[in-house]
Amino acid sequence: MSGTAHIVKGSSLTLDRNGVSVTFPIQLEGITGDADLKTFNALSDSSVPNRGDPHEKIPGLFVDTVHIRAQSPSQFFATVRYVSSEVFDGGVEIPDESAVPTLEVGTTVTQTTTERDRNGAPIEVFVNRMVNNEPVPDHQGGTVAWSQPQTVVRFRRAEPGSPGGKARFYVGTVNNASVFGDPRWFWLCTRIDGTTVNKGLSYEVVYEFQRNEGSEFDPEQPGVRSGWQPLVIYTDPKTGKPIPNPRFGQSLQLVALYRERAFPALNLTFDA
Repeated sequence: MSGTAHIVKGSSLTLDRNGVSVTFPIQLEGITGDADLKTFNALSDSSVPNRGDPHEKIPGLFVDTVHIRAQSPSQFFATVRYVSSEVFDGGVEIPDESAVPTLEVGTTVTQTTTERDRNGAPIEVFVNRMVNNEPVPDHQGGTVAWSQPQTVVRFRRAEPGSPGGKARFYVGTVNNASVFGDPRWFWLCTRIDGTTVNKGLSYEVVYEFQRNEGSEFDPEQPGVRSGWQPLVIYTDPKTGKPIPNPRFGQSLQLVALYRERAFPALNLTFDA
């Protein structure tokens, strides 16, 4: 049986990343029926719009939810929420920033130079010079060009907000702890950017990281490598070449150039 409907004060309009939504209450009186059916009868009342009904005055808004709450045995309160057509149609799903991203992996080579061989030993050459009719080796450090392989990992994920803040914080920094099974400094964040999708309601965000293992630099820490942090070797002013057998802490220095960040805070799959 139909009751009497009154639009009561308390209507509200919201503008957020989902667009415009309008909520207004309806007070229903004189709802009859069995106790267990009264709430359903209130929902079925002719004064309560159905899900999908358009707003009577605001174009582009449609009923999304209707909530019924009892106030007394015959009085009920209905709250009706209208949303934009994009949200109602289900074409726009607000993404979850903790969702597992898609992963792309590739390896490229970068042309660079080095003063060390693959085992980390300094490259050096020498010639024998005659001193007092005796051959005396004259050592000189060497520099060679090589193609250094570097792995690139790229993540893609739909996110609800702009990645601008994360880009400013992470791009140009290196990992401060193990990621991808590698130690600190091996991975540089080279890119975080986003493109608006779903009419600006969300972003397609791309994260990119590049690997560089660097070189060993301290004989007292075998296996520890510099990663992206650069090494500086003293250059012999007479030859213009790095000196052979530089000593870490003196003629060989590790430069802490890149800031370090905790990459796992980005909720990506760094254990891949």
